[in-house]
Amino acid sequence: MKHHFLLFFFSKGTMQQNSPRLWSITKDTFDDYYKKGKIVFPDDYNFLNISIPAYRVFESEDKLKALKKYGSEIGIKAASTFLDKYVGMTQDGNKDMIDIFGKVLFSFPKPTSLITHFLKIINDKNAVVLDFFAGSGTTAHAAMDLNAKDGGNRKFICVQWAEETPEKSEARKAGYETIFDITKERIKRAGENILGSEALASPKSAGLKSHLRNSDNLFGGTEVPLPLDIGFRTFEVVEDAKQKIYQKSLEEVSQEDLVAMMEKPNISSNEEILYNLFVAEALPLSAKHQELIKDKFYLASNVAFILEDITSDELVEALKDKKECEYITVYSPNISNDKFTLEIESNISKLGIKPDKLRFRG
Repeated sequence: MKHHFLLFFFSKGTMQQNSPRLWSITKDTFDDYYKKGKIVFPDDYNFLNISIPAYRVFESEDKLKALKKYGSEIGIKAASTFLDKYVGMTQDGNKDMIDIFGKVLFSFPKPTSLITHFLKIINDKNAVVLDFFAGSGTTAHAAMDLNAKDGGNRKFICVQWAEETPEKSEARKAGYETIFDITKERIKRAGENILGSEALASPKSAGLKSHLRNSDNLFGGTEVPLPLDIGFRTFEVVEDAKQKIYQKSLEEVSQEDLVAMMEKPNISSNEEILYNLFVAEALPLSAKHQELIKDKFYLASNVAFILEDITSDELVEALKDKKECEYITVYSPNISNDKFTLEIESNISKLGIKPDKLRFRG
């Protein structure tokens, strides 16, 4: 069992930490501590290099205390405002950029080692890290790099406005028109570099599990077995014109608004449709999905998504073994088969899905 040590000094029947403060316990308490193995003597563990008895706190006790106080067994890690030398400075951030791009394309990038230092303080290998000002992508780089080194499964969410790069800057000369372009490319290159680094030379010894990388082309791409998941998805927040119309009163709605409401949504791919439906169904954008019928039918978590025309037989066949499916979401603008729409309630009833779990979106 793992344990931690807090040192106390014995003097005249008391346990003294730092004079003049005293720690006192009764003989019965001492006997209880001794029976539980909580009193350690100098000869018990040579690696402690102590000359006086010590009081031991077991890891299980720390976890129980943390669970009671914070609602989690993960302890809170103390951090010093004095940064170690390994954290680095701006010149180290520049070196990171040069290693990836061959030149500095972003002013004053933070060193990867600094963000790594912060991630270690979080003390959670499964943390989700949010960076609202992603810049050159240092946070994503650090999260992937630390995962490779300690077998963690950290995830990152990076937000970057598509701010234009200066007209005569090195970034613009290299073809990066916006800062977002730099962010995206760095994450991609950093992941590829990490996969080829010595950190992953022996996945078994590093305690890494085999993962599948998400292909850049999530629809029709192939998944490649890799020791580390470096896949990521990019999303753009755009204005929804129909929402503005919904917010108007009946007196404010114009003929043009009514025409716009009748128009088919301007979504260029089924990938965009699917992720918009994820948002509508309150699913995380990172949710994994299965393609049940190519380009038409998907399953994510407990929701099945019908994006284009399929037959009733195809619906029943695809879901007959999917016990986890509880809801059906149909993207109405792409459905032209009226018969399918009329029969869908009775068909999903055969699968044990109630009609009130059926939703039409779009």
